[in-house]
Amino acid sequence: MFAQKPPKIKEAIADFLRGIDNKSEKEILANVRHLTKSETPERSVNRTLNELYNKGMLEKLYLKDGTFFSWETLKPEDKYKRFPRYYKLVSEQYRKQVSTTLYCGTNTTGNMDSNPNYLNDTTRYRGADQSPRKTPSDVKAWTFDTILNVNVDRKEELARYLFDQLVRHQPDCFEWQVSGDRMSSTKWPEFLMAVRNFMERLGYDHLQPMQNVEPSKMYPKIHWSIRGVEQ
Repeated sequence: MFAQKPPKIKEAIADFLRGIDNKSEKEILANVRHLTKSETPERSVNRTLNELYNKGMLEKLYLKDGTFFSWETLKPEDKYKRFPRYYKLVSEQYRKQVSTTLYCGTNTTGNMDSNPNYLNDTTRYRGADQSPRKTPSDVKAWTFDTILNVNVDRKEELARYLFDQLVRHQPDCFEWQVSGDRMSSTKWPEFLMAVRNFMERLGYDHLQPMQNVEPSKMYPKIHWSIRGVEQ
């Protein structure tokens, strides 16, 4: 039997702080210092705490006269003093999302019914004719990931899923051209090329902290929506 590999310091810090309001930097150091091979474990752990704090995974607090304060709420004259530092786990999950705007569907009568300027016998108001027009739709796909996987890139996986769902359920979204072929091509490698082109149009947000996400909604479950309606 091989000995179990000890957890990484980041994982150990998250495990130690889980379910606890605040823990001092000294307490955290005492709990995880055996995991680092650094000759200066204090600096190593401090550096890791700052990294997690900068990523929004930890909240940093200062203890003054028995009361906790954030750096932003400390008085100006106190910001040059040294106070014991405490940390709190902010998030257990992160929402990772890809999104863009596509033109999907049509309005078969234009906007003549809702435009008071429309006149039957004139072409003066081009914005109020009866021609079909497409409407912009916000499309997105997202998943919820654990705090330990916050740095795992899910963009391509989300993009492929969103692409596939749109091809299946909203093929009119893909009337724009890619290399002379419709985006709805499902042949390989045309499909891969289409997805890569699709990915370039997608924004990716992977640092949306969440709390108390139901296990059934977590990765590898992927959600998607069009025009704000979840599918």
